[in-house]
Amino acid sequence: MWSADEILRYWFHDRESSARALRRRFSGMVLLASEGTFDDWAARPEGTLALILLLHFVQNSMFANTVLENNYLPRVEKLCLQAVERGQDRSLDDFQRAHIYVAMMSSRPAKVRQQGRALFDGMKDHLTPEQLAMLQTAAEQGTLTV
Repeated sequence: MWSADEILRYWFHDRESSARALRRRFSGMVLLASEGTFDDWAARPEGTLALILLLHFVQNSMFANTVLENNYLPRVEKLCLQAVERGQDRSLDDFQRAHIYVAMMSSRPAKVRQQGRALFDGMKDHLTPEQLAMLQTAAEQGTLTV
């Protein structure tokens, strides 16, 4: 079983290059996270981000263009809003924080999408061109290229 820190290290530094690799590595983790097994992670900003990565970015990258894509969107919306309300987003580095805002931009309620867009737009100058391009693609497609 992986920890929140191991998931962050994998996602931001050691990612393999296929949805199949993500499914092999994380499908069980995504299911456990969806069932609340890792809810205690949300007490830390890094843990909240790890849950958002699992339930949104990893899930959507594993199952892009299938009925399982965005399967946990209500849970992701709640995690993102809690991270912003609690100020957890501000304790992460800029690139990590931007993932929360991009996830918000996939939300169903327009108000949450708009809030995510405004927060993301407010920090664009803090991202490298490569990071910005990747995240803008993620915002448009709902997945990150892996």
